[in-house]
Amino acid sequence: MRRDNLDAGQLGPKILSDANWSSLGRYVVSHRPVDIGAFHTPSLRNVAVTAPYMHDGSIASLSEAVDHEIYYRGLSSGHPVNLTQSERSAIVSFLETLTDAAYVPYADNELQH
Repeated sequence: MRRDNLDAGQLGPKILSDANWSSLGRYVVSHRPVDIGAFHTPSLRNVAVTAPYMHDGSIASLSEAVDHEIYYRGLSSGHPVNLTQSERSAIVSFLETLTDAAYVPYADNELQH
């Protein structure tokens, strides 16, 4: 792999704007081949108000992120996860409860999805 010499100020924009860089994951920071495709997983606290989602910001809403994860986790394990729309909505609702009311930017502290 080629290593570009980027300073910290250039690294963030490069990862966000270049799909080849963003898919490298932690390797961009560590330069360790074992970190290719590995990503730091942030806390779920305030997850309902921290869109966009995924390492590259490619998913705009929390409900889309839940659908994406359910589909790909099932696909990668070889065991599809079949949830009803009601069950998927319940997951999103649960994740919304992890948001600190003082942090919610919406009127009346109600989340919108």
